[in-house]
Amino acid sequence: STGPQGCEALSGNEKDWCYRDRAIAERDHTICLKINDEYYRDSCYRYIAMVTGDPSYCDYMEDEFRRMWCQETLK
Repeated sequence: STGPQGCEALSGNEKDWCYRDRAIAERDHTICLKINDEYYRDSCYRYIAMVTGDPSYCDYMEDEFRRMWCQETLK
C-alpha cells in the first residue's frame, strides 16, 4: 500500500482521492488536511466520522450544510 508519500507522486483529483483513502484506512483525520479540493476534504472527514461512528469529525468540515448533514446522519 502507498503511504502519504506515495500520494505525493499523483496530481489533481487522484492525489486527493489517495489522501482520502489513506486517511480513512488509518482513521487519521489530519491526512484530510493534505487534500486541496474542499469537497473531497469534507468527504474525507465525513467518511472517517462514518467509519468511526464519531460525529465530532463532522466538525472539521468547512461547508456548513455538509457539516450539518454529517452530524444529523450520525445522531
